[in-house]
Amino acid sequence: MTDHGIQLFFENYEENLNLLSLEEDLNQIRQRAQIMKSQLGFFQKAVSNQSSAEAGVDIFSLGMLLDVKSIKGFFDWVIHQQSAFNLKHCIYRETTNSWRVLQGTLVPEQVVELENAPIDWLENGKYGKAEFLNQTFYLFFAMSELRLILAGRPKSSSHGNLFVKLVANVFSRMVAPFQLFKKPIVSFSELVATDELSLKLLQSLKKAAPTDVTVLLEGESGTGKEVLANYIHNHSPRKKNDFVAVNCAAIPEGLIESELFGHERGAFTGAVQRHVGKVERAHNGTLFLDEIGEMDLKVQAKLLRFLQLKEFHRVGGKEKISVDVRIIAATNRDLKKAVEEQNFRDDLYFRLSVLPFKIHSLKERPGDILPLFQFFLRRYAKQFKMKVPEVSSRVYDILYAYSFPGNIRELENLIQNLLIQSQGKKITRNHFPESMMDQFSDFELESKPVLYTDEVPLPEQHGINGDSLSTYLDSLTELPRTNDELKRVKHDILEQAKTIQSELERKFLVNLMRECGNSIPEASKQSGINRTMLYKMLDRTGLKS
Repeated sequence: MTDHGIQLFFENYEENLNLLSLEEDLNQIRQRAQIMKSQLGFFQKAVSNQSSAEAGVDIFSLGMLLDVKSIKGFFDWVIHQQSAFNLKHCIYRETTNSWRVLQGTLVPEQVVELENAPIDWLENGKYGKAEFLNQTFYLFFAMSELRLILAGRPKSSSHGNLFVKLVANVFSRMVAPFQLFKKPIVSFSELVATDELSLKLLQSLKKAAPTDVTVLLEGESGTGKEVLANYIHNHSPRKKNDFVAVNCAAIPEGLIESELFGHERGAFTGAVQRHVGKVERAHNGTLFLDEIGEMDLKVQAKLLRFLQLKEFHRVGGKEKISVDVRIIAATNRDLKKAVEEQNFRDDLYFRLSVLPFKIHSLKERPGDILPLFQFFLRRYAKQFKMKVPEVSSRVYDILYAYSFPGNIRELENLIQNLLIQSQGKKITRNHFPESMMDQFSDFELESKPVLYTDEVPLPEQHGINGDSLSTYLDSLTELPRTNDELKRVKHDILEQAKTIQSELERKFLVNLMRECGNSIPEASKQSGINRTMLYKMLDRTGLKS
């Protein structure tokens, strides 16, 4: 088998792996897995039968890889049983978040340094490589976290490329079965983003950060607006100075002016000494005005004047104070509508919305759900002094299916709940709050929901029509007499019902995509189906293209 033949095999095998990750029927998963096992067997035989000059005689040891059933067995194959790659270093991050050197001489300080080295991403961000200590290190991710580092010398460039590609696919599925993620963007401790919508937003925010232009972040509560405001500050020239946050909704109406601009001694009853306000404290830094839509109209007028002149008076004071401050505002309200209803000043709105950004809900960016889940799981396990628990694959199904009306804040609270309920043991569906699980039926979690719409009539199939399945019984010349006959009739009914469901789902999707101009984000928003699920539905109904 030539290098070209090997390349074709891996491309075909990877395609099957991707199809397997989309498959939902257990029998189909088993059948496809069996086919893939046979493919590996044939490939193993073909490679083994070549001369050593051609292929290095079984360089990949795929027969050994087929028998791997644990992460320990996988590392044994990587270090000892394959010969495509002369391995020098193998370092693995355990669930405790600590690095374990399985091969090589790197010390922990060097591993941390390597972790922060510039990465050249390969395979659309599935894995990457970095130059360090005059060697090429390959970095592999699972659950959007760097978990495995390898370095060595390949037998040949083609064999080396195929080896790291195989490791990337096998490793990601061993650590997190059937879950693939793009490279993470973790700019500082609080920010995790992998979904395409989030990545585009961060690129735009990063462009805005070096300027002093006022930014308005608009989105539902719990979507991480303050975290994003911090992101802008940390990528700006002001990052060494203070980031001062003010929650306009949390301060009583009579105190917000004093809280923002400060007051002089004796300005009002109880003002026993001078108070420096948030605006003054943010001098040379960034002032974040959260929930700006809740601000009183009178204070809006004073804020507008400050934005125009960059100067103000403390409450009860005569001294004019000038400051240099960058303003970032955020709201969960529709400010345009508030302007129309005269609850928000139009001149202030235009002054704030020089660079407006829409922050999408968690439901609209499902690619962020599992990376955020892992991030908060590690954070609160450490805070609660627990080890990071294992997680059942069914838990991920539930997370993807849930709508998260409370967005990231709800996900964060859920993870604390799950850790307390599981007490450090494996997290399963039984640990979820009843109020959340009541939203799902067993059918929805087993096979994903098939949506129904009155606009799409049930098609006629093999004597079963949309009026009633009972007509099928009427068409039987005689009722079953034995258990085997009863099972056969039941099987026929179920098969035909599946056909109806599939056709219903297909027509639903055709109608949805037509109405939304073939826009996936718009279809997701209109139907209430997250984009990951929508892609799967389009794929299984043959409409993805």
